[in-house]
Amino acid sequence: MPPGVQRQASGTKCRRDYFDSQVLVMKHVYGAGAAERLSSSRGRRGVRGAPSGRPARAPPSGDAKRRRVSVARGADAVARRPAEARQYRPLQGWVVMLTGFGPEEGSSELRALSLQCGASVAERLPARPPQGGLLAVVACRGATTVKFLTALALGLPPVARGWLDATALARAPAAVEPHALALRGRGGGRGPCTMQPGPRRCFEGREPPLAVHVLGSRGFVATWCGVLRLAGAEVHATWPCQGCRYVLAEAAPVRVSAAEAARLRGCGASVVGLGWLKESLALQAEAPAGAHELALSVRGQP
Repeated sequence: MPPGVQRQASGTKCRRDYFDSQVLVMKHVYGAGAAERLSSSRGRRGVRGAPSGRPARAPPSGDAKRRRVSVARGADAVARRPAEARQYRPLQGWVVMLTGFGPEEGSSELRALSLQCGASVAERLPARPPQGGLLAVVACRGATTVKFLTALALGLPPVARGWLDATALARAPAAVEPHALALRGRGGGRGPCTMQPGPRRCFEGREPPLAVHVLGSRGFVATWCGVLRLAGAEVHATWPCQGCRYVLAEAAPVRVSAAEAARLRGCGASVVGLGWLKESLALQAEAPAGAHELALSVRGQP
């Protein structure tokens, strides 16, 4: 506590001492000018207890404060800079994809922070690997969404929300490794402040190419065909076919006709669930099919 300031359990003195101490800290760090501006701005808003004639707003809950404290620090760092400093946008030319964040996790604040840093926010998956590697997938911890797996398919480490905060504060793209949620230590010689596709994607460079057929609803097929292609796999439109190694199915059991089941066994393809693709992307290599194989249900047979 600054000299002459005491903590109080309640009352106006506690509030006055709190703001006085903040002014002293601001004066010490930034000089007297910043402290005077802080004091005058709080006085105009009635923070120091002056009556405003307006009913007091209920304070936000502690949970709401904690959810937004990380994002608020980064956003405030951008918003409070002088106009000439805000012209420097550390993520100019970048594409940011946010995933796993809802309103309670501060999705709107993260989007605003990304735009303030100069990035464009994408809602859909890229059709091809980004040129120059200027793509950042910012994910909520524990998420395994399509966008998260798309980053793994490209060999990009998905990062936590702290990467955006650190970028805004440093005015330059922050180092990836401290904020990476996956693919740590697998930079492949890439610089610490870039997020470029890996030197070799998950299924790329195989001879013959890894052939996969996707089986399921229209949305399932469209989504995961795109992810497989980004990972370097060859997607077959029909099945079973010669050279097809895997059939990625949406649900178990996989219902097929007797002829399809015979052809499937003949070509040696494994019918796997989505867990196989997730494990392969996490390993950045072809995962064993055994634990992810799905049972076949032949129509007309018990």
